[in-house]
Amino acid sequence: MVMVISYFQPSMFSNMPLWRETQGYKIKVNRDVLFSYPPELREEDAVNDYPLPHNSQHRTDSNMSLLVKGKLLKGGSLNQAVDGSGNIVGQLTVDGNWSGISIWGDDPTTVQKDGLVNGEVFQLYVNNMKFTPTIFHMGSDPIFEKDGFIVCHIAPDAGVPSEYYLSEAYPNPFNSRTIIKYGLPESGLVSIDLFDISGRLIENLLGSDVKAGYHFFELNASSLGSGLFLLKVDVNGFSSVKKLIMIK
Repeated sequence: MVMVISYFQPSMFSNMPLWRETQGYKIKVNRDVLFSYPPELREEDAVNDYPLPHNSQHRTDSNMSLLVKGKLLKGGSLNQAVDGSGNIVGQLTVDGNWSGISIWGDDPTTVQKDGLVNGEVFQLYVNNMKFTPTIFHMGSDPIFEKDGFIVCHIAPDAGVPSEYYLSEAYPNPFNSRTIIKYGLPESGLVSIDLFDISGRLIENLLGSDVKAGYHFFELNASSLGSGLFLLKVDVNGFSSVKKLIMIK
């Protein structure tokens, strides 16, 4: 079976140069492909005009894709990826509350540092305001990986809380889904467990190292029946329990 890939400029990643014949690109596929090049668009054929900002980053043959969503992403806002030295390594003017950015890697054939190297951390800014990934749908942490792909929600960076806490779930009572928020003044191994009212463990929801900061996750209890449940968080000697009421 041959998969046909149509040649087009994806608007979500419009800080990439337009694709064209004779230009080399590396594309990940899991089967044989056949490229189809439609006729070049004329100016009068244009339907959408996506503004391209002035980009100060270098475009190399090494990059990864980042797709972010956030309530504060609005049309016209400037979304930037910045390395630890303050250099822009990806930039795009947002069109809607989804924003796709090509994060550019370093060209090892040049003396100067053109972009990120594998494993290097970058930060996200919207209109010069720092944002932090909160929920990852693909990937984890804003770390450069050549040909990688990260999909996440972002929220304004609120720093680090002064003490551990576990907030009440919202909504509560809830119907199948609710949001749990917690804060860590220090990084640590976080264990989050869900129990029934008799104390029987139903599910370990999280058991991994989490960085210091403000965090939240969505609990999907659609497979459970109505009733009263207990949610327990343990980290670095801190322990807290909250009651959850699910009503279907």
